[in-house]
Amino acid sequence: MTERLKRRNNLYPWPKVIGIDEHSFQKRRRDQIPFVSLVVDHKNKRIFEVVDSKSKQGLSESLKAIPGRENVQWVTCDLSDTYKSWIQDFFPNAQIVADKFHLLRLLNGTLIKERSQLEGNKWNQKARRLLLSSAHKLDWFDKSDLWEYLNQPGHERLKQLYIAKERLYTLFRCRGLNKARWALHKMIGQFKASPIPEIKRLGNTLWRWSSEILNYFLTRYTNARVEGFNGKTKLVKKLAYGFRSFKNYRLRLIGACLP
Repeated sequence: MTERLKRRNNLYPWPKVIGIDEHSFQKRRRDQIPFVSLVVDHKNKRIFEVVDSKSKQGLSESLKAIPGRENVQWVTCDLSDTYKSWIQDFFPNAQIVADKFHLLRLLNGTLIKERSQLEGNKWNQKARRLLLSSAHKLDWFDKSDLWEYLNQPGHERLKQLYIAKERLYTLFRCRGLNKARWALHKMIGQFKASPIPEIKRLGNTLWRWSSEILNYFLTRYTNARVEGFNGKTKLVKKLAYGFRSFKNYRLRLIGACLP
């Protein structure tokens, strides 16, 4: 039997490490965007399965026939409560790793919105770039310009949001699980005591996902490979001028993304 036939009929057991993420399948229909869930085999660097749902029930129904659920030990995903609940129920031996890159972007939207409110519709591309960049990667001149901008009158709230964003970057530069655990719990306590609602909400999110965040320091797994395959799906849809049938779309992805 060919590789494609084996994959089409789900004849492979679950691998040890997988990642999951969603992407849009078609354009908005009746005020809803059809989403599909992409499951990636990290070790073998391939798409393992594509599911026409991102709900807990839909994922379970579509994937229950695949053998070897007990094989899965690690699952990477973004901060989706739906995925988290499904993984905990579906894989008896799996632990979740919260994706590092989704965590680092949690305050980006708030920073952009706050800067827009301060400057109106004025497009300050340099300020936007500096706010969203990691301070660790900026040179002395950029850091000087950034702090001059943040210390302007009326920018106190923006400054606190930026400092909170940088604390997240600092967390992922910790070496070792014990140091990361200490830094995370200290940061959560400070965020939850913040008078700024967005920072307080971030503290509560970090608290709910603390175990999954710390699992990153045990494995160093991220969802980067899954995001890479998501990029391939966009290319497949573009070359095909879109898909009307999910069955054809799934088979095309499996064929296009074979190792």
